[in-house]
Amino acid sequence: HLYYKNDDGSKRDFGSPYPQQEYGKDLYWYFYENNSNLNRDELIATIKLNAEITPWLNAFVRTSTDLVSSKFETINTTTNADRVSGGYYQKDLDKNKIMNTDLMVTAHKDNLFFNGFNASVSGMVNAYSNSSQGVWGKNGGKFIVPDVYSLHNIVDADRTDKNKYAVTERRYETRSQSVLGMLNLSYNNYLFLDLTGRNDVNSTLSPTKNSTFYPSASLGFVFSDAFGLRDSRDIFSYGKLRFAYGKSANAYAPYLLGFTYDVGSFGGQPTNSLPATLSPEELGFQTSNSIEVGASLGFLRDRINLDFTYYSIRSIDQILAADIAPSSGATGVTFNSGELTNKGIEFILNASVIQNRNFSWSLSLNGAKNENKVVSLAPGIRERRIADVFGNLGVFMRVTPGDSYGTIYGTDFERDDKGQKLLYNVKDQDGNVYGTLYKVTNEPVPIGNAAPKLTGGLGNTFRYKNFSLYGLIDFKVGGDIYSFDHSTAMGSGISPETVVERNGGGLPYTFPDGSTANVGVIMEGFNVDDGKINDRVVNPIYKYAGSYTGWTHLNRPRSLSVFENTWFK
Repeated sequence: HLYYKNDDGSKRDFGSPYPQQEYGKDLYWYFYENNSNLNRDELIATIKLNAEITPWLNAFVRTSTDLVSSKFETINTTTNADRVSGGYYQKDLDKNKIMNTDLMVTAHKDNLFFNGFNASVSGMVNAYSNSSQGVWGKNGGKFIVPDVYSLHNIVDADRTDKNKYAVTERRYETRSQSVLGMLNLSYNNYLFLDLTGRNDVNSTLSPTKNSTFYPSASLGFVFSDAFGLRDSRDIFSYGKLRFAYGKSANAYAPYLLGFTYDVGSFGGQPTNSLPATLSPEELGFQTSNSIEVGASLGFLRDRINLDFTYYSIRSIDQILAADIAPSSGATGVTFNSGELTNKGIEFILNASVIQNRNFSWSLSLNGAKNENKVVSLAPGIRERRIADVFGNLGVFMRVTPGDSYGTIYGTDFERDDKGQKLLYNVKDQDGNVYGTLYKVTNEPVPIGNAAPKLTGGLGNTFRYKNFSLYGLIDFKVGGDIYSFDHSTAMGSGISPETVVERNGGGLPYTFPDGSTANVGVIMEGFNVDDGKINDRVVNPIYKYAGSYTGWTHLNRPRSLSVFENTWFK
């Protein structure tokens, strides 16, 4: 038999005097007996027809489709010897179809009014649709036939217990129609002006707000050609400045406006209930306004090229959900509000390091840095939670006006004016000290931020005659993560860092029964009960289980499991 299994095939039960060590006992069973499989078929097809009507007028029509069919299955092997109980089965079938059709007409004329002045004007209409349907079912009850994983193989034949058996059918469809106009002007191939205007109509928004117009404009100036600087190509070979302004809009998921009833059951009888989140009376597009300034520079006959961009994006009318009093009959409402800003830089550096007849080496370095800020949410809303692990006593992300998007909140160490961690003594009923624990903040505080300081990549291309080799290194600098695995492993004593004391590498410690062993630890910090730097030797369980945990009701310094997520790969 395997280590994690009994002889009869059931899951082996690893007892433990410490309840937190329950986390790691099923590790191998999860690895080898609980499996998920995804099968996906996809077809992508495009048909395009071009027509040259006159030498200066052409058109095309294009239709594309993307068909996806997928099946996702989860099989958790039954854990008991009868091979019919303690298991779980889930099946998810999905079909998705995207249709996209464009019709575009373009008129182009060189030397329109005078030599060097070129113009192009285009008009386009677009029709887009996205439809999906699927069936999801789970079976978590007792099976009838051993080792047969099927939605129908369940003892609960009437399917009344939704916690054990549930089948859900879902479908949605979205449509949008767009009209786009473009004007492109150029003068002597060094001054360029591009103007666009687009109007979208989306099926997922309110009829009074489902149409929006958003323009864009960009100006480019190749000053190296305009001022004849290419004569010094050995040093400065190319220079271009650009400026752009644009507005964009995004819609939302379908059926958010629909006031539909949730179907369920209670006591074996069918029920219909109101949705928990109220539909807004009017819901419009999320819009963003962006400004971009950049430069492209070439040196040493374009063997070194630098492209630099600064951008600023202001996003308004974000689609948010807010909590409301449950006495209203619902728990939340959705509406347009909020403002978010993003500012940052992007750069690309290309260099031809070695270039000769048989061998060449070129490299490309790109990087980006972004800073964001939540300017406002909605009147009366002070914060919005994005995600959480274990609620207020765990770790979560939220946004508040003036905060950065991606801030991680959780409990942290209480510290004195010198920055020292504070501890207190743990006593028994008679007042005898038998341990120490860290003092933690009463409320969650910022303990990290997931936003990276810099992202990018370094690519190298080596060529020898007709053979080439390309290598890429991606990197991310900064940005924090909270590791639930680390917290659980440290608190449960299954992390390698926890074996030092258990292997006799700790300080001399006397157990309550009078026995001694080199397992003791001194927790770093200032002991507020003793009024001095902590020097008490305690059982290592206070260092690990007393400082790390995955449990929701235990208040521990969650900052211990926040790490900088810098990597190169």
